[in-house]
Amino acid sequence: MPLDRHIHLAQLWLEQVRDHLASSAATSTNLSAEQLNVMSGKVAEGLRIFTELAGQPSTDDPPDHGAASRSRPTPPARRPTRTDPRYPAIPPWHSATGREGEDRRVLAMHPTAKS
Repeated sequence: MPLDRHIHLAQLWLEQVRDHLASSAATSTNLSAEQLNVMSGKVAEGLRIFTELAGQPSTDDPPDHGAASRSRPTPPARRPTRTDPRYPAIPPWHSATGREGEDRRVLAMHPTAKS
């Protein structure tokens, strides 16, 4: 089957499911288990087609330059930490004005504050 035909079928199935779910939600109509099963099959098949096609190199992709380009390790994903400058730690009981006692008084006035 030609590539365009695969893409067209995947788009058609996903659009059918979207339209059916939207009309069902708009009219507050319940869907039967069989209808949901058919729709889930269409979504699964449509996503499988798109995933399969996404993994194939297209003719627009730049050429592969051999093993040298593949030998570079990918850097590990960066997790935010307490030392990360993008997420500065805020010391407890300190406000932007530096008036430590004022923050405690405001918290003490809160209805759930314990004396």
